[in-house]
Amino acid sequence: MLKDKVIVITGASRGIGEAIARAAVDAGARVALASRKQADLDQVASSLPPDRAIAVACHTGKSGDVDAMFAKAIERFGRVDGLVNNAATNPYFGPLIDTPDAAIDKTFEVNHAVVNRGVRAVEGYEIRVWAHRHPDDPDRLKAMPIPAEIKAAFE
Repeated sequence: MLKDKVIVITGASRGIGEAIARAAVDAGARVALASRKQADLDQVASSLPPDRAIAVACHTGKSGDVDAMFAKAIERFGRVDGLVNNAATNPYFGPLIDTPDAAIDKTFEVNHAVVNRGVRAVEGYEIRVWAHRHPDDPDRLKAMPIPAEIKAAFE
């Protein structure tokens, strides 16, 4: 099922994300490993077949990082077929009523916004591919804007 698919995996430098990456590669997929720390990603990537993995430092709470990470995955593998949103944070342990605003903001930025940013990047890529394959279809102009980094991967 994953043979020759390209999967982006966030939070892939350790734990569940690393295990998902290894399982995907074992099933025949190529993976784009994403996490904040390049050195940690490089360690995981170096233990995988070099033609099956790319390591890209990416703060999933930042749109520019997410778009650039997808562009690098597309540049390396030619496409993206799936996304595993595994990155998460929990900066505060204790009663919700005592949670500082900064911890709430951080949790939302990483745990919730990443879903929207990742899906937006995947959809933007898919729309760009569709528009490229259907250049004469007037409806292609109704597509949502594509991030510059993803557009550049096709130009």
